[in-house]
Formats: sequence, structure tokens, C-alpha cells
Amino acid sequence: VHRGDCGAYWEDGVGSTAKATTLNRQTQQILPAGETAAALASIFEPRNRYPAQDFWNAWRNVMFYDEHTWGAHNSISQPGRQFVERQWEIKENYATRANLDARNLLARANNRLAQTIEVDGSSIITFNWQNRARTAPVEIEIGSGEQLVDLANDQVVPMDVYFERDGWRKIRFAAANVPPMGYKAYSIRGLKADAHQPNEKISGETIENSFYRLTVDKQTGALTSLFDKSANRELADAKSPYKLNEYLYVSGGEGSLILNCTFGTAPANLQVETPASAEIVENVKTPLGQRIVVLAKSKNTPRIRSEYLLHDKIKRVDIVNTIEKNETRAKEAVYFAFPFAAEKPGLEYQIQNGWCRPNDDQMPGACREWFTPQNLVHVSDGSFSVAWSTPDAPLVTLTDINRGKWLAHLPIANGHVYSYALNNYWFTNYRAEQGGTFVFRYSITSGRELSREDLAHFDEDTRTPVFAYPHLSSFSAAIAQSGRPMPAAGGSFLTLDAPNLEIVTLKEAEDGDGFILRFREIAGRSGKAQLRFPVFQVREAHLCNGVEENKQKLVTTADAVTVPYKPNAFTTVRLKTERPAQQTAAK
Repeated sequence: VHRGDCGAYWEDGVGSTAKATTLNRQTQQILPAGETAAALASIFEPRNRYPAQDFWNAWRNVMFYDEHTWGAHNSISQPGRQFVERQWEIKENYATRANLDARNLLARANNRLAQTIEVDGSSIITFNWQNRARTAPVEIEIGSGEQLVDLANDQVVPMDVYFERDGWRKIRFAAANVPPMGYKAYSIRGLKADAHQPNEKISGETIENSFYRLTVDKQTGALTSLFDKSANRELADAKSPYKLNEYLYVSGGEGSLILNCTFGTAPANLQVETPASAEIVENVKTPLGQRIVVLAKSKNTPRIRSEYLLHDKIKRVDIVNTIEKNETRAKEAVYFAFPFAAEKPGLEYQIQNGWCRPNDDQMPGACREWFTPQNLVHVSDGSFSVAWSTPDAPLVTLTDINRGKWLAHLPIANGHVYSYALNNYWFTNYRAEQGGTFVFRYSITSGRELSREDLAHFDEDTRTPVFAYPHLSSFSAAIAQSGRPMPAAGGSFLTLDAPNLEIVTLKEAEDGDGFILRFREIAGRSGKAQLRFPVFQVREAHLCNGVEENKQKLVTTADAVTVPYKPNAFTTVRLKTERPAQQTAAK
């Protein structure tokens, strides 16, 4: 019996259409949140029809974009032909339509679910669709004369104002301890300026908090140092030719092995170019932590903006890279380098419900030039770990950039991870050139003995975030003052008592008979979990297989169901619910 991962020989083509690919990955993050909110809204009020067909259509478009047929056979040799352009128009619009539909479905579902919450005016409601309380940075828009008040304690919420124009602001705030599978509400009220500390400008190239200290390189805009204070350890590999988050523009490779693994083809002659100078345009201490913004430029890339954020309450480094790139048909690739220091490096990347180690968990002949993690790459060095997330760009290379070597075995000589953000290396079907504005987000955390649960939680926090919904009252759509069963401050709609279970979705069953809760075990343990419902009753529950066929009737009480689960496996449960009584729930 042969077991293992076969790699991703075809998937590097998605790097030829990075903007649409990023959009489609974001849609996949939005749709389960929309499903969950829509299902709960329908349970509370059956007149809120669950839009099953609309969700099905959105998922279909997601799949049609991800499906491997990308474009015309002559898309590289004759990219300007109408035959080529129209095929790409169809392909791109699968991603565009799916994203628009997903955002509309999420907004509609959040609005309906917000009708169950006893807020008395315009509010920001943060929804957490994971099985644990979470503190998370949230970005929203409010008026310049407005502020937020935490309804749990009636305290003004500190905010980082990072953009302001025409009487409105973009702000970040920390949504603290949002209940599991639930929400927390913040009232929008008139601004009291003396209740807020303005951002403090700081000089220099360094920012820090209680977890990390990072220093920016003024030549490249990358990080010369990222120091984990609690572990007393430097994360950046000083022996690497590149720095953390360094922008690499790679040209060359025409007619070489990097395009096609054919006997007799010449090796790739690649030129790697990095930014020659950078400028720190912002370094501020905010009520949430610190951030520093750097501008740089490189070949065919007139603008590279890198924002580094440290959070006072979260051990995580967030990076937002926004690049403006010129189109060219000459062969090219773009990477962001993350050379992590490791004396005895171990590398593994996240797959659908587990982890894959290059070489050890791969079939003979599997692709080792690039890899396609779901989100995370885990770099280990003995008992110490670094976890790196890439929610936008699905391609990575490990230990080095793609050089077209087509290795039968990848030597794990270092802990270097490269986000393989863009390329146009394919000789058919994919896009010949791409330009414009691209955004690539990355996050880093580290520590000793990061467990499978720790890694799963980091994945959740960077891929399935806390969502914020602006629930606004106006003369034409006033918020009702009665008949709302959920308390204003916050609460949980349901809970699971096993912390090693990760919620995937709650949705209407495909046959319309009840609702489907799907979760995944993340720590490699089996057991039984108590699924509890603080605000509604379950008449009947069944354990199902993946296609929602009932396999075992579960024992239920008025407010709980006992559900068995297996290690690293998905569990599917069919729930038949009773509409909750229209009364305010206990906190």
C-alpha cells in the first residue's frame, strides 16, 4: 500500500491570476460564516427562509473558478486575441460573482440574526463562529463624530484611527472575549474626544510589545530582526541572503526547465532583484499596540507598501503587503521571503484535515518545487516552533525559490518559507501577464511546544476571523425595542464542551430536513462532546456521514446532545430544532 501526498504539479498556474485567486480564497472564508448566521436566523424565525439555492450558486462559482480549466490553449502565445480574452472573462467572473454573492448573503444573514439581539440603537455586532472565546482585531468604518461603547461594561472602546476623510473614519479596535459560537455588541455613540488617546508618533525602525520586537531594514523594507521576547529567541535567519518579508522580483527563465520539465532543456537562468531603498512613512503607538509602515519599490514594481502590526493582547505579527506591479509578458515571478532561523529545521504544511511533511509524507515523484498549504506552514526547531499563515496567496516554496530543478528529494537544509505570490511560467492555458494592485496578508506566531490545537487556533484566527456587522438604525429602518431573545451585551447561540473541536459550518440540510452542524477534531483525540443550546431546543439529532445520510440517532435532552467524534476527522450532525420562546435569554 502506498500512501502520501502527490504534490501540486498543476496548481502553480493560479499564481498567474493572483488577484482573482485571492478574491476566491476570501469568498471561501465568508461563505461558512454566512451559512451559520443564516441558519441561526432561520431557527429563531422560520419566516427567515434559509437561502439554500443562493448559497449553492455561490459555492458552485467558487468551484468553477478553482477548477483546473483556466483559459484558452493560446493564452500565452496570443494573449490579446478575443478568443483568449473572453475565456478569461468567463473564468474571472466566477470568482467575482461568487464574492459579491457571498458578501450579500453574509450581510443579509447578519442583519436577520441581529434582529434577535436586544440592542437599542446603532451598534457594531461582532460574530465569532468558533468553539472558544476569542479576542481579535476588527476593522470597521464609523463617522468622525462617533465612538464605540462596550455593552458588557459600558466602557468606551479604545480605537486606532488609521484613515479619515469627508467626515468618516476607518478604525481598528480589539473585540475582547467574544463568546464562543456567539456575538458581542458595541453601541455606536457620540464621540467624547477626551475619552480617547491619540496615536503617538515614534521615531526609529523598531516597534515592540510584550511578545515581540521587530526592526525594519531601511534598504528593503523587510525585517532585519523579529525577536520573540518570551522565548528569548531571534526568528530571522541572519545567514539567509534575504530578510523576513523581503520582496523578491525574479526575472528570466525563458526557454528553460522552469517552464517545462523536458529532457535536454537548459537550466533556468534567473535574476533575483530586491528593493534598493525604502522609506518608513509611519511609526505609531496606538491604543491597540504598535504599527510601522514602509514604502519601497523594485523592478516592474513601482510601489511596495508593507504594514507591520503588533497587538498588545495577541501574540501575533500581522503583515499587510500592497504592491502595484506593471504588466509584462517576459517571464517573471514574485515572492515574499520568510527565512526563519532553525538549527535542526522541520517543515510541514497544512492540508485539508492534517499536515504534510515534504519527502516523508509524499509519494515518490511528487512535486517538490512548490506546495499548496490550506493556510499554514509550520517550522520547527527542536521544541521551538514558528507558525506562518498565508490566507491570500496559496502557493509556497520551501528552503528556496522555484528554480525548476524538479527534485526527487527536497533537502530540508533550513527553515525558509517563500510565499510564491505571482508567476507567468506556464506555456499554455494560464495568463501571460498581470498587473495592477495586489494585497497579500501574512501572520506569524511562535513559541515552545506549539500543539496541534495551538496551530489550529492560529489557523482559525487568521483564516476564519471575528466578523463585524454594522447594525444601523435610521428613520426608515428603526431597530425594534421588544421581542428579542438575546441579551445586548453578548452571548452564545450554542456551545461544544470539547476545546479540540473546530466548527466548520452550521447550515440547512441539503434535503431541507433540519440543519447540519459540521465540526473537525484538531488534536488527534477521540471522545464525546456535549453540544448545548442555551436559547433553543433540539427535538431530534442524528450522526450523519459526509453526504448527510443519517447513520445513528443521538441521545438528546431539552438543551443538549451528546456527539461522538474521532481523531482528526470531520463530524456531521443533523439537528431538528424548536423555535425558541420570544423572551430575553439569561446572560
